[in-house]
Amino acid sequence: MDEFDDDVEPPSGPDGPLTYSILVGSFSINAESGGVLNMNSDDAGMLGDDELAISISPLSSTYSFTPGSGGFVEAKFSFPGGIVNNSFLDLDIASQPWEPSNPNEAVELSIGMDTPGVISASFVAYVDDGLTEVEIDIDEIDITGLLATTTNLTVRLDISTANIVTASLDIGSDGTFDLIMSGSYTLTFPGGKPYTCSFGPGMDVTACTLNTDLSFVGDTLNMGFYLGTQEPATWNVYLSVFDVLVPLFSIPLPALDQPISVPISIPGFPDLGGIGVLTTLTTADGIICSDWETVDTGQWYRMII
Repeated sequence: MDEFDDDVEPPSGPDGPLTYSILVGSFSINAESGGVLNMNSDDAGMLGDDELAISISPLSSTYSFTPGSGGFVEAKFSFPGGIVNNSFLDLDIASQPWEPSNPNEAVELSIGMDTPGVISASFVAYVDDGLTEVEIDIDEIDITGLLATTTNLTVRLDISTANIVTASLDIGSDGTFDLIMSGSYTLTFPGGKPYTCSFGPGMDVTACTLNTDLSFVGDTLNMGFYLGTQEPATWNVYLSVFDVLVPLFSIPLPALDQPISVPISIPGFPDLGGIGVLTTLTTADGIICSDWETVDTGQWYRMII
């Protein structure tokens, strides 16, 4: 449909100045250049309460899907900086208009990193009966290794004339779809509404992230913290022993848009039985994130004479 080679940003495109609907975000001048549509975080907008994204969709009914029409949609992405934690690339088809009080349906192929260092391809359907939205997980594949030597990826959703949707990936965007996602989803076309596609990148901008991993090996207490915050905060860590909460440290942190890992080991830690570690991120408004984990440090004996 669009090779993005006319150097005119959406909503303009092959069909004129109103080729696209910009669902989320905007496009700066010169965002489209040399056959590439640059989707930068500076142009992104809020999607819901916790995602920053850019998403566009073609307006013309020429690119819509109706019962039995069949067809496909694909989007080619290039990510020179790699896919970073909490980021994603989405290709969707959804019934339009999406009406909050009426049945809706969507199918999505998403590439993202929800777990640090792990890039996954997720094939998902969303069914909304007008009251409750249900997520149907069709397939998910770890593609970290497949993207180790390339920063180009084409994703595709095929719709058969029987309204069955399948998903595939072209690793490296070399024209060969070398990864076929398992499973499929059959569109029901609620209310007879047509389906249109949308695509774009985004990032989870939840206010903060705070996870703790504890282990006790030999006489060493190992604490692994994974933390991030969208605003400056104070990081607090407490040790709970015999139901007494003991402060270990409090450290002021700057905003950490990308969460970081902080390993801490305490050798020579005594056998105190079950202990707990409470960690929090706080601002002037109070606690914004917290986590509580426990670990067994070995039997503790009390001698009574």
